Amino acid sequence: MLKKLRLQNFRTYLDAEIQFTQRHLLIGRNNSGKTNLYTALAFLRDASRGDLPSVAASIPGGIAELKYASLDSNIIQLSCACELPFEGAEHEFSYQLKLAVESTATSPGSPAQQVLRVHHEELTVRWEGYPQVALLWSNGEEAAILKEDAFLRTRQSMERTKVAAPSDATMLSKLYDWQANPRAVFFRTYLSSWRFFTLNPAEIRRKWQERKIDIPILDTDGGNLSIVLYQIKNFDGRRYRNIMDHVRRLEPELEDISFVPVTGQVPIPFVQFHVRGSGSWEGLSDGTLRFLALALLAESVTPLGMTPATTVAPFVIIEEPENGLYPGLLRDLLELFEERGALGQFVFTSHSPYFINLFDCHRQSVTLLRRSENGPTEVCAVPPPDESDPDRPLLADEYTLELLD
Repeated sequence: MLKKLRLQNFRTYLDAEIQFTQRHLLIGRNNSGKTNLYTALAFLRDASRGDLPSVAASIPGGIAELKYASLDSNIIQLSCACELPFEGAEHEFSYQLKLAVESTATSPGSPAQQVLRVHHEELTVRWEGYPQVALLWSNGEEAAILKEDAFLRTRQSMERTKVAAPSDATMLSKLYDWQANPRAVFFRTYLSSWRFFTLNPAEIRRKWQERKIDIPILDTDGGNLSIVLYQIKNFDGRRYRNIMDHVRRLEPELEDISFVPVTGQVPIPFVQFHVRGSGSWEGLSDGTLRFLALALLAESVTPLGMTPATTVAPFVIIEEPENGLYPGLLRDLLELFEERGALGQFVFTSHSPYFINLFDCHRQSVTLLRRSENGPTEVCAVPPPDESDPDRPLLADEYTLELLD
């Protein structure tokens, strides 16, 4: 799981470190830095599987808004620490990526353009019986990759393969040889699997018509939910039945979701109710559609990896899961992730006092983000409750009244 993320000179983060738990809650006012945190995590993910120009182009504002606005430095640093099981042993991975923002002119007399270059990159790992060792190192011009098989045979050999490094892509994104670099490729597989969701009922209702039948992975906005459910219903009946059982907590009348096959097109979804008969997919309420997507996410958390011995559960961020749901269902929702998604690491954001209070007794799993006016984002741990005070305010009250220091 992701244990720690450090950001330096990245958007509103001047120098901040965030500790994560397996079930974690991020809270903070609007414009406190939550979106920039997602951007940083998505940047690390995307840089592990693509070139830097493409990654930068996907960020709102592009390279020009990647640095902290008032810091006179062109170096951006993103670092993470993860604990992941590999071949039966817990491994501690540390990954550091430093990027330089440079100005370049494409031709004489043309205006300068900003580009991202790798300034420094390093991946290290440590596990029981072995010292911390660098699996990968790069300065953007040359790179060195540990020959893991030789190191494992001798526990001493630090023989490395030296190659020319791409300056416009991470060296990690170029590693695919499972036999030669199993731990480095395993970490890359984990990093590239991070997922982020801001579920949008309007997109869920209509977007399926624009899609094709493809790999059953839910879109960030949930827009292909009906297609993913169709795939699961056809190929994993037990999981589909579990999802439907969860949703009936909110919609007891819901009997089934059926599909009309259409040649050359995606199947048309419709719903069946016990009393009302059939109804349209578009007629489902916002809450039901969101709960369907959330139940699917909880049920879909299965270990990822190359072999059964090298599996790892994914890291998932869900923004404001309480939207459109009756507050009395929020505890059931959190328990659903505990019971059915126990293997996964889930990070939530919320403005709902009902959802925030579910973490009142787990404050070590809550991080408060805040900013002074025009200042950097500050990362604040939430202090434990005063158990000696029977009338103490709950977490949401302390947060709303700004009593958290």
